Amino acid sequence: MPVGLYDERAAAAKLKKLACAFIAVAVAAALLRVLMQVGAPPPRYVGTIMQFAHLIRIGLQLLLLTSATAGRAAIFCVDSAAELSTALNAAGSNGEDDTVRIKTGTYVATAGSNAFHYATNQSFSITVQGGWEAFLQFDCFRRIDDPTATILSGSNVRRALQMSGNSGTSGAMVIENLTLRDGHAVEHGGGLRQQGGGAGFTGNVRVERVFFHNNVSESLGGGAAIASEGIVELRNNLFLGNHADSNHGAAVITALFASASSVRNFIGNNTVVANSCGAGGNCQTGGFLVFGTARASVYSNAFFANDGNDVQFGGASADLLFNNIHQF
Repeated sequence: MPVGLYDERAAAAKLKKLACAFIAVAVAAALLRVLMQVGAPPPRYVGTIMQFAHLIRIGLQLLLLTSATAGRAAIFCVDSAAELSTALNAAGSNGEDDTVRIKTGTYVATAGSNAFHYATNQSFSITVQGGWEAFLQFDCFRRIDDPTATILSGSNVRRALQMSGNSGTSGAMVIENLTLRDGHAVEHGGGLRQQGGGAGFTGNVRVERVFFHNNVSESLGGGAAIASEGIVELRNNLFLGNHADSNHGAAVITALFASASSVRNFIGNNTVVANSCGAGGNCQTGGFLVFGTARASVYSNAFFANDGNDVQFGGASADLLFNNIHQF
């Protein structure tokens, strides 16, 4: 049984049973009141009423069980680095859509080039979410809307998170409501590298409400490197103090598509501050590189105090709307 999966389903089962019991008792009580109003002796009907309540409870549980298993999806609740790694490994091959709920805290790995890594050759979606907390005996019951409450750290020696989908797969990837910090990568993306296995990954990608802080790439995209032939969305994130030894200190965002007029790259409401790149005068862009063969929409972003240019474009054209670009 994958880590966290049993606890999540067990908690849901407890809630369902409790709800069914309340409903059954309420129906039985209502029936008893009706019988009393018409003058029937209550003791004569108590056994029958309780049997009726039991049948109602069983019927409701069967109905809820059927609805719960109609779709194929797994939910993992994790609260340690080991559990997070196990959940990501399981999600890559379990043949169903997955949600990985990460409880508040700091998560640090001790080996490998990636602190945490998801890889798949299947076309099922995955959502990785931070900010989850327990309530009473229910794990991952509620989520707080604070990206700084859940931290994935690369300890300045490894990438914080990598998400990989093989060529020919199309499962959507969502990363939200967490912090990726202190990552270090030889290749692209010190904090996050999201990529297909070469050309051919067509899954949609959304990165939202993620705090990229103090990540380093020895190549491009200090904070993040994101690429897909699907729709790419980078929204409501903060990039602060990331560095690339070569270029593009904050992020490289790539959307590939056959039609150059199709808008497939959406970059909006991000704050990009004090990101750096290059050595010896090689830095061109401390902020974003927006790249690919699909048209991009870059809107409502705030850039400040980045090395070189705040944003650079390569490939298809882009629409610029309501950005405060300091250097271009």
